Amino acid sequence: MTNKIKNKTEKIIFLIAIFQILLMIGLTPAESYQIHQTDSSFSNNIVMSNNDLGKKIKNLLGIGMNLLIGFLSIDGIGLVSAAEIKTSCCPSTCDDVISTFTGCSKQLIPTTCANTDECRKGCCFDPTEGLCSTNAPKGKCEANGGEWSSDAICSISKCKKGCCVVGNNAIFTTDQNCAEISSGQGVEKDFRQQIKTESACLALTASSFEGACVLSGKNCKFESEKTCLSDGGVFHKDYLCSNPELETKCTKQASINCASGKDEIYWFDSCGNRENIYSSDKITSWNDGKILSKANSCGGSTGVIGSTSCGNCQTIASSCSTTSGLQTHISDGNFVCKDLGCKNAVANVGTQNRMNGERWCLYDGAIGDGKAVVGSEDWIAYCHNGNVSVERCGDYRSSVCQQQIITDSKIPNGFSTAACVGNDATKCLGFNSEYSDDLSQLTTKCNEDNQCMIKNIEVSDNFKFSVCVGKYPKGNDLISGLDGNGCAAMASQNCTVVYQKDGGKGTWNCIANCKCETQEFAKQMNELCMAIGDCGSNVNILGTGTDNVKLAGYSGKELDSDGKETDTSSSSGASAPGIYSWTHYISNAKPVANQRIDPKDISEEVAITFGIDNYDITNSSGEDQFGAISGWAGGAAISLLPSLFPAATTATVAVTPIAGGFAATTTVGAAAMSITSYCQAAGAILAGIWLGNFLGRTWNKSPEAMTWLMIMGGVAGAGVAVVLVWAGIAGGISEVPVVGWIIGAVMVLIAAIYFLWSWLSGDGKRETRVVEFKCQAWQAPNGGDNCDKCNNDPLRPCTAYRCSSLGKLCVLKNEHEQNPICFSLPKETNPPVISAGEVKTDGYKFQSEVAGTSVEIIKSDGSENGCIHEFNPLAFTLKTDEYSQCQYTFQKPSVPTYEDMNGNVLNENLFEKNHTFLLRIPSIEDSNIYDLTQQANENGQVVNYGKLNVYVKCQDGQNPPNYNVKEYVVNMCVNSGPDMTPVSFARAIANPENGAVLKFGTTQTNFSLSVNEPANCKYDTNAGINYDSMQYNLDCKTGINEAESTGWPCKTKLQNLIPGENKFYFKCKDVSGNVNTEDFVYTLKVSEKELSIDSVNFIYGTQKINFDGQITAGVDPVSINAQVKTSGGGYNGNSYCGWGISQTGNRWMMTPFDNAAIIHSQILTESGGSHIVYIDCQDDAGNEVSTSGEFTINVDTIPPVIIRAYKDSGNLKVLTDELAKCYYTKNTCTFDLNDTGATVMTGSYSTVQTAPWTQGITYYIRCKDSFGNAGTCTAMISPS
Repeated sequence: MTNKIKNKTEKIIFLIAIFQILLMIGLTPAESYQIHQTDSSFSNNIVMSNNDLGKKIKNLLGIGMNLLIGFLSIDGIGLVSAAEIKTSCCPSTCDDVISTFTGCSKQLIPTTCANTDECRKGCCFDPTEGLCSTNAPKGKCEANGGEWSSDAICSISKCKKGCCVVGNNAIFTTDQNCAEISSGQGVEKDFRQQIKTESACLALTASSFEGACVLSGKNCKFESEKTCLSDGGVFHKDYLCSNPELETKCTKQASINCASGKDEIYWFDSCGNRENIYSSDKITSWNDGKILSKANSCGGSTGVIGSTSCGNCQTIASSCSTTSGLQTHISDGNFVCKDLGCKNAVANVGTQNRMNGERWCLYDGAIGDGKAVVGSEDWIAYCHNGNVSVERCGDYRSSVCQQQIITDSKIPNGFSTAACVGNDATKCLGFNSEYSDDLSQLTTKCNEDNQCMIKNIEVSDNFKFSVCVGKYPKGNDLISGLDGNGCAAMASQNCTVVYQKDGGKGTWNCIANCKCETQEFAKQMNELCMAIGDCGSNVNILGTGTDNVKLAGYSGKELDSDGKETDTSSSSGASAPGIYSWTHYISNAKPVANQRIDPKDISEEVAITFGIDNYDITNSSGEDQFGAISGWAGGAAISLLPSLFPAATTATVAVTPIAGGFAATTTVGAAAMSITSYCQAAGAILAGIWLGNFLGRTWNKSPEAMTWLMIMGGVAGAGVAVVLVWAGIAGGISEVPVVGWIIGAVMVLIAAIYFLWSWLSGDGKRETRVVEFKCQAWQAPNGGDNCDKCNNDPLRPCTAYRCSSLGKLCVLKNEHEQNPICFSLPKETNPPVISAGEVKTDGYKFQSEVAGTSVEIIKSDGSENGCIHEFNPLAFTLKTDEYSQCQYTFQKPSVPTYEDMNGNVLNENLFEKNHTFLLRIPSIEDSNIYDLTQQANENGQVVNYGKLNVYVKCQDGQNPPNYNVKEYVVNMCVNSGPDMTPVSFARAIANPENGAVLKFGTTQTNFSLSVNEPANCKYDTNAGINYDSMQYNLDCKTGINEAESTGWPCKTKLQNLIPGENKFYFKCKDVSGNVNTEDFVYTLKVSEKELSIDSVNFIYGTQKINFDGQITAGVDPVSINAQVKTSGGGYNGNSYCGWGISQTGNRWMMTPFDNAAIIHSQILTESGGSHIVYIDCQDDAGNEVSTSGEFTINVDTIPPVIIRAYKDSGNLKVLTDELAKCYYTKNTCTFDLNDTGATVMTGSYSTVQTAPWTQGITYYIRCKDSFGNAGTCTAMISPS
C-alpha cells in the first residue's frame, strides 16, 4: 500500500514539472536572468523533512528544474533572450525595470541603475540624527536631506560607532547620534569611541550578577550577565545551568572541585559549570537549581575549617585545598577547607598566631619618644596561605612601619593590617626654623603630625627650651662616616652657670643653672642628641654601644652690678658632669611587646630650627637670686633712716628688696627694752649681734659669713652705745622708747661695715662659667667580633646599615643577593700613619716634616723668625693612611694611651682620613709656651719668642684599637705683640652663600657666618658704616673651644627682604679688638616671580598636543615625548622637574637629570586610552610649581579606504579617507607592499593618489596609512 502511494506521488510531481515548462514557454516576455539566479540558489531555499519520501520529492523537483532549464536552452525554441530586452532604471526606487515599465514616479533612465549617478550606492549620513546608512542610493539620500559619500560601507569618521552610555542604558551608535539621544534624555553625553563592538557596549551596563547563560545547541555557561552578553547568550539570573526549566544538556552535581578565585569547595555540573557550595546534603545544596548564597549554605556566614561534610570555607582564614592519603577531607572527595593561618608567627616579643592576610610590624628595638637603636630598621610581616614572609621598610629607617588592629565581633582577637610609610623625622626637625619666633605655633604644628613630638629640655629655670623632633629618628650612613642628621648643629649647646662669691668663707657658690653641672644636664642633652638621629651615647641592635658626646667646663666672664658680662675672665671654669653612658640604654635594644606606630592622620611639610639658649640673668627667678642681695642691702639702709628720728612708741622695720620678690616687716615693742642707760648700752651691743644673725639668715649667707655679720653687729652696737653714753642720752631718757632708732643706727653701721668688708673680701662678686655639651655622630664599637651575629635571622637578612652598626671592621658582602653575609675585616696591629696635609691660613706653610713623627708650621715669608703671633687663628689639616679618630693637646700627654689622653677631638669624633685643626694661638705667657727668649725687632721693640707644640694621637677601628704611642708633633714658634689682624672674610663661610637666590615671597631667612677667629660681628643695610654704629648684632661664639669645622659661628635672622637684590654690609671685631675697616658685602636675591609651567606638550612624530588633547598612533604601546617648559622663579625658569602617575606617589626626574633646565623631557611608553600625568618642578631657590592633566592615545588599526576613483587629465585618480600611500599590480591583490613588482602611485602619504589611465586592465590597489595599517585589497578598478 505504501509503495502505491509513493508511485502515485511521483507521477503527480512529474506532471507538475511538465506544467511549469509549458507555463514558462507561454510567458511574454521571459526574463532569462531569473533562471540564472534560481540555478545558483535553488537548493538552499528548499526545506524538506529528513526521510526517504522527502529525498525523492527533492530529487524530482531538481530534475524538473533542470529539464526546464535545458528545454529553454534549445535553439529551436522561439523565445526572446534577456540581452535583447532593453533595461531602464527607475530613479525613484533605483530598480532596474523593462523599458515599458509604467510604475515609476520619475522618468525612466535608459540604462541600468548601476550606471546612473542618482542610484550610485554609497553611504548616506543623516545630519539630524547622526546615523549612517550603507549601500544607500545617492539621489534618494540627498532628496531626504542626507549627506552622501561613495564609501558604501560607511567607514568615514563621522559614521564610526562607539558606545553611548545614557543612564543605565548602552547604545552602539555614532558620536553625533549619542549627542542627540543624550540631549533628548537631558543628560551629559558619555560617548566611548574606544569600544569597537556592540556586544562590548552592551556589557558596559550589564550587571555582574551571576546566572545561567544559555547558548545555541542547548549549551550553557554559568557566568555574569556582562560576559553572557559578550558571548551572545540569553541570561537567566540566579539560575544554575542544570535547572530543568532551561532545557540545557547540563546535569547537576556531576563532580566536586575548587573554583578559581573562590575559597570554598563547590559542586560542578556535567558541563563543567560551578554550582553551589558543597554540602553532603546534596538536595539542600542544589537548591532546586538556583544559586544558594554563602550565608545560607552549610556553615553559615562564618564558614568552616576542616569539615568533612561542608565546603563553606571560612573567609580569609581557610581555603579549598586538595588532600591525599589519610588527611582529613570531605566525604565525597579529596578536598578540605584548609586552615591558612600562621601558627606561632614571629612577633616583636615571642610568637603569635596570625590569621591569613594579616600584616604586622616588627621592630629591632624599642621605638617612639625620640629613641631608636642604631642599625635598627622597621619590617613588615605577612601571613599568606599559612606562610610568613618579612620585608624591610627602607634603608636607615627612611620608612617606618605603621600598624592598625581592626576589631569586629567576628574577629574577637582582632585583625592586624600594616604598611610602610615615609619617615617624617626630617620634616619634624624642619618645623623649628619655620616657627622659630612662635613657640605656640611650633608646638601646634609639631603635634599635628603624629610622627613628631615636642622635646622639652628643662634642666633649670634658666636653661629650658623646646625642640620639635621625630618620634622615630632616621639613621646615618655609618660606612661613609658622614653626619647625615646634623648631630652637632642640632643638639650641641652651652649652658651658662652663674656663681657668686661668699667672702666670709672665701668660696664661690652656684646661684643659677646649677643643675647644668649635674648628670641631669648630661642625660637630657644626650637624649635630645639621640632624638636627632644616630647621635650621642647609644647602643646598636645587639645592645652594645659607644659614647659620642663631649662635656667640658670653661671659664666665663665676671659680671658687673647690672648682671652684664665684663671683659675679665671668671676665676675658674665650670665643673662639667660626666658623660651619661650608653649603658643606660641597653634595654632599648629589646623590642617591646604590642608596641606599634599608629597610622598617620596628618602629613604636612615642615622646616627646621633650634631652640633657645639666650638667658637674661638679670631677670631671673628660682635659683637665680643674686640680684636680691644688693637689693636687700640698699632697701634696708633706706628704710631704716627714719628710725633715727622716732616719733612713736614702736619702730617698724620694713625691708623691701628691689629684686628677689619678697619683703620682711619687723615690729619691736618699747617695753621689750625699757632698761637703764647701761643696760641700754649693753642692749645695743646685743642688738647688734642679734641683727647680724638675723641679716645673715635673711641673706642666706654661709655659717662663716653669718659669724662675720654677728661680729660686725656687735661692733656696730658698741659704737652706738659709746655715742649714747657720751651724749648723756642713755641715762637721761630712761623712759623714752629708743629701741627703734638704736636698731636703725646699728643696722646702718652693720651695712656700712659689711659693704667695706665685702669689697675687701670679694663677697657678692658674680661670674659666669660655661658647661659645653657637644653632640657627635654615633660611632660603631671598635673591632668586628660581633659581625656574624647579623646573619642569624633568616626572616630579617643583614643589611649594610645593620652590619656596620656592629663594629668598625664589619662589612657586608653579596649585599644585593638573597643571602648577604656580614663579616669582619682581618685584624692588624699597625697604628694609623700621620702625615702633613695643608695649612689653610694664608701666609703660613708646613716645613721640615719627619715622616710619621713631626712637622713645623712657619710664616711663608720668613718674617719675624717665621713665628706666629699670639692670639692669631691657625687652620691646618693632617692626614692618616686609614680611617681614624684623632685628638690633640698643647701639653705633652702624661699617659701613652689614646683613651686617657683627654684631648680635643677632631671632626666631631668621626673616623676620617683628613683631620682639620682650628686653633687660636695662646698667649705668650701661657704655660704651654716654652723656651722663652727676647729679641729686639727692627723698630727696637723687645719681642718675646717661645715654642709651642701640638701633640696628636690617632686610633683606628680595630678592637682593641691601634694608636700611635708616640705623639705626632706639630711645632711652631710663637711671638708676642698685639694681634693686629682683623677677621679675614676671604675664608668666611656664609649660609646661605653669598649671592644666593631665595624663593619668591621670602621676607626673612636664617643666616650664619663662620669666621676664621673668635669675633663679634655686626651688619647694616647701608655701606660704609663703622662697626660701633652698625644697627644689627650677630650672635657669635667666641670661646676658644666653640669653633666648628668651618670656623667660629655667628648667627642671626635677616629680615625685611624685598623681591630682587638685597645687600648687607658686615664688619667684625675680634677678641683682640681688631675691627674690619672695609665691609664684607653680602648679597641675597629674592625671586621676583613665581616659578611657572608655561606648557606641557606630548609629542609623537609630527603630532603635538597639550593636556586634554589626543594623539593618534598605529601601534600599542606608544612611546611619546612629554615636554615641559618652565619660566620665572629664581633662575629664569631653570629648574628640575619630575613626573608621576598619582597625585601623592613617586616623582621620577625628567631630563636633564642632574642639571637645571628650562625644557624638561621624558619618554612615556603608554597604551591606548586616557592617561593622567602629574608634573612637579622646583628650582634651586626653593620655588615650586605643580600641574596635572589628562591626554588620550587613540590607536588606529583601520587601514585607509578609497572613497572615490575617477579619470582626471589622463590619469586614474583615487581619493582616500586619510593620509595614505597606495600601490597596485595588474594581476592580483595578494602582493607584498615591499614587493618590487608592485607600483607605487603618488609615492608619498597623501589623500590623493594617481596612476596612468590604461583601459582594458584591472588595477589591484592596496593602500597603507602612516601607521602601517594596510588593507588586503583596498580596491579593484577597471577603466573603460
